[in-house]
Amino acid sequence: MHGIAIVGAGNMGRAHAEAWSRLGLGDRIRYVCARRPRASLPYAPLARVVTELDDVLGDPEVDIVSICTPTPSHAELAVRALAAGRHVLLEKPVALDLPGAEAVMAADAASDATLMVAHVVRFFA
Repeated sequence: MHGIAIVGAGNMGRAHAEAWSRLGLGDRIRYVCARRPRASLPYAPLARVVTELDDVLGDPEVDIVSICTPTPSHAELAVRALAAGRHVLLEKPVALDLPGAEAVMAADAASDATLMVAHVVRFFA
């Protein structure tokens, strides 16, 4: 059983919530984490809305984190989630610069968790 957290409640956060829901996992979305919390995401009906990533990472039932925030925050959030042992689905791009991308790679290498970049264009016909 996987507990899911979505970090970012904008367009991509909504898209990830819908995708998890279409996979039959909408009820497993435990958190929506956003700096400016809004109403819950329609495809995440049971999610608790929080403003701090520490709330998400402090919950041992969350093992997957979808990072759907603006690009400048991708590397930092991914490094924190991987360091906490969470699997990460990271929106593209991984980082704004090479040092940020290398930090994510290092965190992934040091973690037993899985990192996947959501480069969805690869899956389009």
